[in-house]
Amino acid sequence: GRGANVASIVDAGVGQYNVTFVKPMPDINYVILMGATTYSTTDLGNYGAVKMGSKTVNGFSIVCGYLDYADIPEIYFGVTY
Repeated sequence: GRGANVASIVDAGVGQYNVTFVKPMPDINYVILMGATTYSTTDLGNYGAVKMGSKTVNGFSIVCGYLDYADIPEIYFGVTY
């Protein structure tokens, strides 16, 4: 679901998501906390990383994967300023 100040979350391709804020942040000194569901050894490390791709006052992107982008079943994030 949507949280406070999140206008949209857009699937931008395999393992790529763009988060846009309703109201821009005052500057880019906000903090993003991210987590993801666990994975098994059969995933061969494809889920290896969940990280911020880019960050602006209007939002940020999340990229997932290790050697290649990978869709992860569930990603969680929180933003604080």
